Amino acid sequence: GKPCDAGSVQTNRTPRAPATQLTVTAPSPVMVYGAVVPGLSASYTGFVGTDTAGSLPTPPTCTTTATSSSTVGTYPVTCSGAADSSYIFDYVPGTLTVRKASLKVAAPTLTMTYGTPVPSLTPTYVGFAGGDSQASLTTAPSCSTAATSDSPVGSYAVTCSGGWGANYSLNYVTGTLTVSPANLTVSAESYTIVYGSTAPPLAPQYSGFVAGDGISSLSVPAGCTTAATASSAAGSYPVLCAGAVDSNYTISYVTGSLRIGGT
Repeated sequence: GKPCDAGSVQTNRTPRAPATQLTVTAPSPVMVYGAVVPGLSASYTGFVGTDTAGSLPTPPTCTTTATSSSTVGTYPVTCSGAADSSYIFDYVPGTLTVRKASLKVAAPTLTMTYGTPVPSLTPTYVGFAGGDSQASLTTAPSCSTAATSDSPVGSYAVTCSGGWGANYSLNYVTGTLTVSPANLTVSAESYTIVYGSTAPPLAPQYSGFVAGDGISSLSVPAGCTTAATASSAAGSYPVLCAGAVDSNYTISYVTGSLRIGGT
């Protein structure tokens, strides 16, 4: 046979196609402070034909420096580690944003008695994350009410304000301070008179006035009466007081007596 010309040797080898650039973009999720870090899945640009993320022999892994305890702010998200001979990987970083958590600050709902000091007004909280507490706030809220120890019976709003925390958005809920009536005792006095004489004026005695109050503070003062008259026989007769009215007091009565002795 005819010898081959070394200079005309040919091969059937198919040239390898150059790898295609595949852009791997890290996600940019948003999470609330204290929540679990969301799943981090990359997105892709540049797949050829019917290829998808499932076509990669080794998919990329995406990570972030943020954790559930990370404070409000932004944190990098990066992807790496993908492998496929058909692609050259170009990684684009993302950003995880931690937003403030919602913290409910509820003003207290309390009851006090008219004339007593206003109780301590301490808020309660719902929404602290992890081991956080009021001490975790940069500025704790304060609560106040228009009521004082002299405020009449009724209901008064309790409001809280002024708190601030880098990781929390504070939402305030109004409470109520209810002023209830004080106890006022009206006592009839006890007298002794001689048979045939006129009974003395029957003046009630009061015990329990507060806040500088006195008889003149009552809407209606009490009156006292007895069934005894100048002609009543010797003996003992009850003296009864009644009729006092005032919204700041719960009024109770103590019976007295009028004793008529012999001449």
